Amino acid sequence: MKLLTKYTAIAAAVTATVSHYGWAQEQVEQNGPSKNLDFEQIIVTGTSRPKEKIESTNAMTTFGEQKLERLAPHSVGELVRSIPGFHAEDTGGETGNNVAPRGFPLSTQTEFTALLRDGMTVFYNQDILFTQNDRFTRLSNFVSNVEAIRGGASSIFVGSAPAGFINFLSREGEEDTKGDVFFETNSNNRLGAQAWVSGSIDEQTVYALGGWYREGDSARDPGYTANQGGEINANIKHFFKAGDGFTRFEFNKQDDKSFFFIPQPLTGTTTNAQTIPGGMDIRDGTTGNSAGARLLSLSNTPSGDINLDVADGNYADVTYIGNTTELELNDNWLFRNQIRYTDMLTTFTGIINVGNAESLADKARAIYDANSTALEGAMVDGNLKYQIRDAGTNFELANSENVGSFNTNGYGINAGFWHRRFEGDNIQNESKLTYTLEEVGEGSLYSTFGLFVSNINGQVTDYRINTLQSVEPLPQRLDIAFLDQDGNDIASGTYKGIQAGSHGFANIVYNEKTFAPYADFEYEINDLTLNVGARYETLKANGEAENGAAYQISSFSSDTDAVNGNIILPFGSGTYRNFDIEYNELAWTVAANYIVNKDFAVFTRYADGFRMPDVDKYMAITNLTTQEEIDQFNRSERRETKPASTVMAEVGFKYNSGDVAAFVTGYFAAADDLFFNVPTVENGQVVQRQAFRNTETLGLEAEFNLQLTEGWRAGLSATYQSPEFVNTPAAEFINTSGVVDSVEINGNMPVRVPKHFGQLTTSYDFEDFSWGMASVHASYSWSGKRYADDANTAELPMYGMLNVGLSLENEDGYYLRADVKNLNNSEGLSEGDPRAGETVAGQSNTFNARVVLPRTFTLTVGKRF
Repeated sequence: MKLLTKYTAIAAAVTATVSHYGWAQEQVEQNGPSKNLDFEQIIVTGTSRPKEKIESTNAMTTFGEQKLERLAPHSVGELVRSIPGFHAEDTGGETGNNVAPRGFPLSTQTEFTALLRDGMTVFYNQDILFTQNDRFTRLSNFVSNVEAIRGGASSIFVGSAPAGFINFLSREGEEDTKGDVFFETNSNNRLGAQAWVSGSIDEQTVYALGGWYREGDSARDPGYTANQGGEINANIKHFFKAGDGFTRFEFNKQDDKSFFFIPQPLTGTTTNAQTIPGGMDIRDGTTGNSAGARLLSLSNTPSGDINLDVADGNYADVTYIGNTTELELNDNWLFRNQIRYTDMLTTFTGIINVGNAESLADKARAIYDANSTALEGAMVDGNLKYQIRDAGTNFELANSENVGSFNTNGYGINAGFWHRRFEGDNIQNESKLTYTLEEVGEGSLYSTFGLFVSNINGQVTDYRINTLQSVEPLPQRLDIAFLDQDGNDIASGTYKGIQAGSHGFANIVYNEKTFAPYADFEYEINDLTLNVGARYETLKANGEAENGAAYQISSFSSDTDAVNGNIILPFGSGTYRNFDIEYNELAWTVAANYIVNKDFAVFTRYADGFRMPDVDKYMAITNLTTQEEIDQFNRSERRETKPASTVMAEVGFKYNSGDVAAFVTGYFAAADDLFFNVPTVENGQVVQRQAFRNTETLGLEAEFNLQLTEGWRAGLSATYQSPEFVNTPAAEFINTSGVVDSVEINGNMPVRVPKHFGQLTTSYDFEDFSWGMASVHASYSWSGKRYADDANTAELPMYGMLNVGLSLENEDGYYLRADVKNLNNSEGLSEGDPRAGETVAGQSNTFNARVVLPRTFTLTVGKRF
């Protein structure tokens, strides 16, 4: 499939290059950057009828074709930086990034927001841990424009997305043949191509076809090809002869892997982070990916053979097909049905630190103290004798006499080798009847009656194995072998680099059925629009979760010794706990929009929403110890599996006059019963501590566009908010003595949520030259001060990144773009370490944090026709 994707993209590129129709200039005139924030653009998202943006009762941000080109986002996270109210941590790479909307803290990646492709999610339950929506909803030049709803009617039109959703709208064919192809490279050895072509098959049928492929080292080179793969998109749309509707068929195939960056070991403090001497560099280093450390194989385990490779990273093999049919029944009734079937396999394979960098000498001593009888002969004249070896080759790297200078720092780190496999299929169907009544009193009534159904079959398998790694630019997996006075091996404290400590296992097979009728009404009287909507959703989930059991490595491996053979790993016991649960939730909203005059409109909205539980919550059944707890789980009474509830209130205005446009929204957002399975490191082991949080946020979102001169434009997307915990019990954590303690967190800021963030943009279009057009553009994105822990003891300072670009295009549609991401080479920390003290950070002289991606140069050469 990788070759098919690659050659299809290249073939499309060649086809597009051989012809042109002088279309480039026309497109710039039609789709140039709007100084009025696209208030006249027709909106199809989150509304009962298509309407101009200035008429909408939703807070929303739109992206046209040229705006997308100038932002040139390589990930959904990068795009989200341009949306006020949505704070993005885009440091995970091309996929796997975090989006925190309107002050909500996250227990997963995009818990309260949804990504849609042409009005429907690719996979309905789309925030399964390490299988989040930006893994299988990708950006490319086949996306013609984007509509992002913040709060508003999101809870009505999309389930479990109370904070908003982002709709990626694909290209569709027109009468004339059009297209675009480009090739790109960057300073990270990226080679890629994107292309699309569209046109007509006959007078009633149009088509669009697109594809992309790329491979490269990624911004933090792990020592191998980190990103590789591509996607094919296609649709055919047929208009009925009577002119009363259409039917549209779609196809998408993605086969791609992308590297996922995780917090790396640093020294100093979170306010003054520095590279550990001899370790991976804060600017371009990454964690745990040398040829030896990236592979992990275990044979004959109770769960079968395990062969893992970190090079697989975030892998996605996704296929979906679908149909949308719209039919005008009469002057008043319109029927629309959308169906989509998705088959998906995603895996996450990565090395995640589960502790801070520490002295290898201390690590060896701790192993000896825990196994002093078996290792008695390793104590020679009061000194412990051992070697540090490469776990793959058994080659000696250091010994007890020089370990302090190994890699300059003498450090090792507990590196969790984490692998999650999700395999499943999903069929979704949404039927809508829209009723229009032109004369209701002095106004018009637009009604939508919808029914959404979804069926998911899935399986999740987890392996989390604690290994020992060095701290260097490309870390190695290590063994610690203890020797007698003659230098002979006594035993090893590790097995293939696996050490005693934090390990995990999960295996669950499940089915989810969702049934959600909804209704939305809009009443328009002169310049006033009133909106009311409701959604009643039923979720039924059943399945079986395998119980775990503890196995000594010696029980399935024959090459162990008296020490490492006693290391215990969890695998499946072969016994299961069945579950059968049901939830019913109501979301509702009321809103109004009033157009004061052609330049000014005001709106307000109140929304009550929810977020349903997902498969990670169902796994909790394996942790229950009594039959009464299991019965409570199946009666849907366990707090950790209950839906989260949200409330949002908004008021704002839209203004456009002359050279100034503004869209400002004030909001209140609250969430109750947010469940966190907080990972806390205790004695080198990750201990999951259940926690519940309630939050409230007052905030202000703003978008401004200014036409400074004829060719010079400037824009601002910014958010200021005051998120805090409220009505939340004292949070438990493990103190430095290893004892469970608690701390009051009410009034504190939720983890990694800033008070202010935004993006400033500017562009200048030069007067046309004899050979074509030229423009320059720049953007500066920033994230304000945040905290790495609920107790607000570890500050993550404000940081900002500067992007600049240049675009040239001639009359025949040939163009060249040059972009630089993070020109100032910021070293900002997007997050602390969620696994080393989310409640209280407990920083030592070393800590882990994820750093923004380093400076990257990109060159693109293409042709429009």
